[in-house]
Amino acid sequence: MKLPATLSLIFVPAVVQAVLTTSFDPVYDNVNGSLATVACSNGANGLLTKGFTTFGSLPSFPFIGGAPAVTGFNSAGCGTCWKLAFTNSSNITTSINILAIDVATPNFNIALAAMNNLTNNQAEQLGRVPITATQVAASVCGLTMSIVFLHPPLIPNIAFTVTICVYGCRSDASNFKMSIT
Repeated sequence: MKLPATLSLIFVPAVVQAVLTTSFDPVYDNVNGSLATVACSNGANGLLTKGFTTFGSLPSFPFIGGAPAVTGFNSAGCGTCWKLAFTNSSNITTSINILAIDVATPNFNIALAAMNNLTNNQAEQLGRVPITATQVAASVCGLTMSIVFLHPPLIPNIAFTVTICVYGCRSDASNFKMSIT
């Protein structure tokens, strides 16, 4: 028995905003860099357990790096997405989204390519810049969430698969799906 249905859920994180700084580390620019080398490697919150293996396998590469939200190995902050905004000396603000994959305290430390994008190719000249950081939904950085329920004990021979778009969803709601088989 197959009963298609549509489930419309939107999860918007609470607004978390802080004035911090960011620097860069070219280690995060290595497309072949192993996720086994960062705090967000394995464990329940790890990125390896979500099927990613290298920095380049992440959907937001090279917009990755360390974030204050990641407090250590398997931190709940792993895989969070952050909008970093930088205002230059001409009062022009540029922003990028960074996927948190590693520890960085008390400020951000991101890939050189990402910081160059943020600073109009001045990362090496500037070194560290003031930013405003705002947490946004993980889907902004390309991560999605799927929940699978198999054979609930009271309803034999039925499996539920729910795919939820967390942020940046299409207006036709085609990202919100629930199928019952």
